[in-house]
Amino acid sequence: RGPVWANGGDSTTIGYHGTNRAPIQINLASGASDTVSAPNMGAWLAHGICAFVAWGMLAPSAVNSAIYRSLFKGPLWFKIHQFANASAYALTVIAFAIAVAFISKEGNPHWFSSHAKMGLSMFIIASVQVLWGAAPPPFPGPEFW
Repeated sequence: RGPVWANGGDSTTIGYHGTNRAPIQINLASGASDTVSAPNMGAWLAHGICAFVAWGMLAPSAVNSAIYRSLFKGPLWFKIHQFANASAYALTVIAFAIAVAFISKEGNPHWFSSHAKMGLSMFIIASVQVLWGAAPPPFPGPEFW
């Protein structure tokens, strides 16, 4: 989406800018900028929050629970690993669904940007990973825990 500018008028004090703000798009090659319309900002905010929580918090927690499993007693690390991964995948599905629905609603073509293509790739890879996790190999002995 891009940065947001805000202008407080002639005042030099920090304060609320009211409605005197808008998202802008900056062309880094030319230095040109222009304000852009930002319909459905609530949906895009929800998309971003879901993706951040999934991939910025839950997925790293799942990985760390496996890396530091020796610090946990018994299968607790695996339960944390499963919960964090399942929650990350659920939020990924929600973020993906929001993106697909609102790209369509805004009349844009699907997979038109590198961000959209990366999101589709992440969704496919995460889905394959969940399918692999649903059919794990037999668990080894107690030394695994």
